[in-house]
Amino acid sequence: MKAALVSQQTRPEPRAALAACIAAREAARNALQQATETLTTASVAVEGLEKELAAYDGLDNAIAKARASLVKRGESGPLPSDLVAKRKARDEARERLDETRLALNLLEREKAEAQKSVQDAIQAVIIEGWAVLIREACETARELKELRARTWSLTDKLAALDLTLGAGMASATKAALSKEVSGEWRFLNDVLTGTEPRVYAVGAVNDPRRVASLQWRSYHAALLQDPAAVLK
Repeated sequence: MKAALVSQQTRPEPRAALAACIAAREAARNALQQATETLTTASVAVEGLEKELAAYDGLDNAIAKARASLVKRGESGPLPSDLVAKRKARDEARERLDETRLALNLLEREKAEAQKSVQDAIQAVIIEGWAVLIREACETARELKELRARTWSLTDKLAALDLTLGAGMASATKAALSKEVSGEWRFLNDVLTGTEPRVYAVGAVNDPRRVASLQWRSYHAALLQDPAAVLK
């Protein structure tokens, strides 16, 4: 595939879209990694706050006993300052836990979105990689189209030459010329008439379609990593 062998320096920009897709894929992967790390940090924070809040499990019972003791004595004053301080600390810890859990839920959604973005970006690179190969194959096809037109033109010209020589040349001269250029004439005939492809057993080791299939996969794999890969 001649077009695929063109060096990076002489190739135009048919791979610009692929380069952009690969850049987007790497950005999506980085975003996913950051989202994962942030989610891990939030999960650890939730666990820590749950443990902190668990330290106050007996506080409500202690407050109830303290209030009951005041009631029995006919008092309605405030609770002991240490219990008030602990209740305030517990309430603050509970608020932080609730806030952090909400943040954790948000971060989980963001990670899911980042994972989808990575999948979409990978799919875009896969599609654009194949598109590059097809576009570059088209460049080769355009060259072959021009060569085919030149082939038919040369065939017509040689046929005309044969008629010209046959009509205006003495037999002896023609025989001498044929002997002089017999190899060249045979070569021209072989090239211009040998248009049928060679026949191979389908799936055989030397089946060109099988070999080309492996090459296409190799080319595609290279492009997925480097949009400027030189394919050969």
